[in-house]
This record gives sequence, C-alpha cells and structure tokens, in this order.
Amino acid sequence: MVSSSLTLAALAVDAVPNIKVCGIRSHSYNDANHFTSAVAKSNLGQVIIRIPQNDSAVADQNGENTALLALTSGVRSTLSFTIPHLLGVTKWQDYPAVVTTFIAGERFFISELEADSSIIAEIAGALRRIHQIPLDTVQNSGLPVRSALESRATTARLVERASNTRVLPVAVKNRWDQVLQNNQLWDFAPVTVHGSAADSSFIVQSDKIIGVVGFGKLAVDDPAIDFAWLAGASSGVLERALQAAYPAESELQERVIKRARFYHELELAKWLLHGFATHDQEIIADAENLLDNLVTQTAPTAAVSSVTTNRAHNPETVNEILSDADKIIYQHQNFNTTETLSSLDEGRVFTADDDFSDKTPTP
Repeated sequence: MVSSSLTLAALAVDAVPNIKVCGIRSHSYNDANHFTSAVAKSNLGQVIIRIPQNDSAVADQNGENTALLALTSGVRSTLSFTIPHLLGVTKWQDYPAVVTTFIAGERFFISELEADSSIIAEIAGALRRIHQIPLDTVQNSGLPVRSALESRATTARLVERASNTRVLPVAVKNRWDQVLQNNQLWDFAPVTVHGSAADSSFIVQSDKIIGVVGFGKLAVDDPAIDFAWLAGASSGVLERALQAAYPAESELQERVIKRARFYHELELAKWLLHGFATHDQEIIADAENLLDNLVTQTAPTAAVSSVTTNRAHNPETVNEILSDADKIIYQHQNFNTTETLSSLDEGRVFTADDDFSDKTPTP
C-alpha cells in the first residue's frame, strides 16, 4: 500500500487537472483499516485523497463515486449541509486513487449522545433531508433500488445464513423471525437512504451538522436503515431522533423504531458471519457472547441454557453456507488522467450481496 504522504500528493496532482498541492498530512477517520488517505492543501482548497485497501473498499468507493456524481447541484441545493465533490480519479497499482473536496470540522461519538442532546435534532433533520432526495436521482444512476419486499427478503436471507452456522441462539432466531413475519411492520414506502449512517458520517461545527460523508451505500431502501446505529446510543436517543424526523407521524415512528432496533441487532449476525468467513475464532466467540447477552436481555434466564445447545462448528456446513461469498464479484476500474469521470459507471458492482463483505462489520 501507499507508504508516503508525498506519494498521495503526487496522485492528487495526477488525478485532478490544474491542481497545485502546497501541503499534505495523513488522515485517519473511521475507515483506516480499509482506506489509506491524506488531506492536502491546494489552490482548490483542502482535498482528500483516498485509496482502498481491499476489494470491498473498492466496491464501496465505486458506489460513493457514482453517488457523488448523482447528487447534482440541484439536489445539493435542497440540503442543509455540504457533501463532498468528486474532483478526479487516477490509479495506484490495481486500486483507484480518488480525490474529493474535504469538509473540515469536528465529529461527535455515539457514546456522547443523550436523549436531551441538541445534536439529535440536527441528525434527524439531516437524515430526513436525505430521505427526501427524489428517488429518480438514485434510479437513474444505477444505484441499488429495493422495494419493501426486497428489503425484507434480503434481511431474511441474512438471518437464515446466520442460523445455518448453528451458532445463532434459537431464542434470537425466533425473535428475529417474529419481526420478519410481521407484515404490518414491513409495510413502508422506500426512500433514498444514506445506507451506512453512523456517528462518523456527520461533520459538526458548533453543534450544527455542516457536512455528511460516506455515501458509498446510497440507495432506495428502508428509512429505518439510517436510524439503526442510534439504537446503540443511550436510552431515549433513537426515540427522540424519530420524533424529530417524523413529528406528526407517531405510527410511522413506532414502526421505524422497531425495524431500526432489528437492523441494529442484525449487526451481531454480520459479525458472526464475518468471523466464519475469516476463520477467526476470537470473532466467533465474541459474537457468541454478544448474542447470548441479547438472549438474557430479551428472554427469561431459564431459556439461556436451552438456546446454546445447537452449536456444532461443522467446517463443511460452514463452508457451504459461506460459499456464496465466492460468488460476489468485485471489479476494479483503473483510471488515468485522460478518462472522464463518467467512465466510473463501468467499475460499479451494486448487485453484490454485502452480507459477506470483507469490510469488517460493526460488532
């Protein structure tokens, strides 16, 4: 991988016409394990250069490139915050080196959020504005578009794969199946979603959200996806955010809250599958422990012993379960200074199932 900030500066010069770099510093945000990046001072202002470190990051970067191009000036004018502009793309070995504008500011951490935090209304407002982006912005760009039925089916497939590892507690599987079988809960209108919203997605200044980043999973999908991360915050935070986002729609609030908590719990399934996919026994053990904690939080103590007896780590079974991972095709698109940004379309893979992405899920 790139070992020098000077190399990243040179790549920025190669990627962006007429740019002059006068300073460079390393940059690490929430993706240090998946991207090498640096922030440069230039005659165009501050820019950030990022290079993916693995195929999953390449797919995510390709998605973000397309999303940034899809978010036209007209769409951006409806937002209350800034999002990065794609300036240019070149290549480093087999990976794209992507240059975008850099949004300077501060960040907050989910652990700091309380139900009365003023930033919650800002978060809700930013997500609501993203959800109001016209659907054809996503559709016309070839980004993922999922109906409520397709979103539900994708989620059910994830639960089934986790169950087939024979590590998922029966009580948790039953709990998740009950959520999936609730037809009324899954009756929702898909909207444009950020897709990977987290505390690191928001750039803050004086308790105001001035920027949103990380649009690699922009799609038409379930609005609850963008609120799921708030289920990991202190008590009352998720409810407060939904009240701010949908102040006059109490029934909608309740349904989104339930699906958001469900998606948050499913991060444990992704963590478990990641452990099996990487043959990492420590991750598997950690996932087991977290799932057992979920059982104790939602079921009588007597049920715990009865839900952990179905754990036989059969390598052949697990390999069969994970065989779908080999079918996920990540494509590289190499770029040089003579190619136009529209050629980014050729390098996108958006139909791949990311249940087994090698980008480490949040445990």
